Amino acid sequence: SYSEATAAWLSRVLASPTAADVQRLTELARDPEHPLGAVVHGFARLFDELHRGGGKPLPIEQSLLSVHAAAATLRAGAARLVGITLEVLPPLRVLPHACIAEAVEAALFEAVSPTLTPLLAAAVPSDSAFNLLVDRLASRLDVLPDRLGLPRPWCDRTRLARAVDAASRIAFNITPRAKLECFLDVCDALAGAEDRLCVDDLI
Repeated sequence: SYSEATAAWLSRVLASPTAADVQRLTELARDPEHPLGAVVHGFARLFDELHRGGGKPLPIEQSLLSVHAAAATLRAGAARLVGITLEVLPPLRVLPHACIAEAVEAALFEAVSPTLTPLLAAAVPSDSAFNLLVDRLASRLDVLPDRLGLPRPWCDRTRLARAVDAASRIAFNITPRAKLECFLDVCDALAGAEDRLCVDDLI
């Protein structure tokens, strides 16, 4: 059975779902006192037991293997958590599945970030290094077309600026889906395509 507040919320979702309901779902998944949040945090504890590093630097090959193993655990966990969400809160099925997945994944990635961040830092360039590269690109917008051999009518400064701005947001998004959305923004800014791909098309 649901609490009075949850029952009222789900009734409203059925009647008139909004984007705010997705945010509400993320908040519930973040709350360790809520049953859904308790499952998320329980998964985070299991993830830590499985993938916590030993403290010693590993060769890059082993670091990459650790990241791949952690990613496989996250994929399985995210899929199961989305399934649990829909089983426990079936009225949420009126929301787009991608929105439910994004809401649950956002809470999940926050919960596992203390374990996941060191794994990624050991295997790939850090977000700060990525942002430094983006800043360097932004400071050279006027010369980039010539440096890259691009004809100026194909990629003018305005479109390059849009692409660099979109790239700068990648590091500040938590979930792979959100990062991929920013990547598509970069591609869209550069290509100016009329028929833009959606994240779900690539996934």
